[in-house]
Amino acid sequence: MKRVAAILLAVTALLVTAAPSASAGVVDSYCSPTGDYCTGILREGGRVKLSISTFSFTGAYELTVKLPGVCRQTKTFRLRSKPHGIYSSRIDFARNFSCDGPGRYAVTWSWQGSQLGPALHGRL
Repeated sequence: MKRVAAILLAVTALLVTAAPSASAGVVDSYCSPTGDYCTGILREGGRVKLSISTFSFTGAYELTVKLPGVCRQTKTFRLRSKPHGIYSSRIDFARNFSCDGPGRYAVTWSWQGSQLGPALHGRL
């Protein structure tokens, strides 16, 4: 149990301290109750990043961005190995998704067909 708590703390720290710039911040985030994974929408230097960190699974995952009434896009990305058995991915929203317009976006992460946690929201 101590290992899970230590890893949860490390993953949360990765999300919260994503960038040291004054314009950095967490828009929305979620960590599973067991600490197996954390997802987040972050602002780094004026850009929006979509982040996932885990110690429970590896490989490809799907990221879906929805802007109600405008668009829905799903793309596949890969988790990358990081120190201490953590796998993570940080995707630049504007470079990877063409959903554009004002409104509240919903972002979901899925692995092997199962959604990981609730949708996160933000004005991206």
